[in-house]
Amino acid sequence: LTCDPANDTPDVLRRYADRFEADAARWKFLTGDMAVIKEVANKTFLLPAEVGIHSERGVVFDRKGRLRGSFHLLQADRVREMKKLLREVLAEDREKEAA
Repeated sequence: LTCDPANDTPDVLRRYADRFEADAARWKFLTGDMAVIKEVANKTFLLPAEVGIHSERGVVFDRKGRLRGSFHLLQADRVREMKKLLREVLAEDREKEAA
């Protein structure tokens, strides 16, 4: 989710995704009106959003859209916790498919 919609147009984001060979089935690169971006960031991600500012936080949502965790990505122990939670969330989906 870009915080620089004036520069990060859909075309720019598509080229960025292509550069990193992002799987469109798994990755979405989003832009839009900055007021809406701020509202989503603040109310859904529980993160601030300002033009041109990149957050050092990562968030994990499950497939039901529930926020499961927020992590500081510059702290190795927090990144390990985030990876653990990601594995747990992914396992929940596999367990559901197996049932």
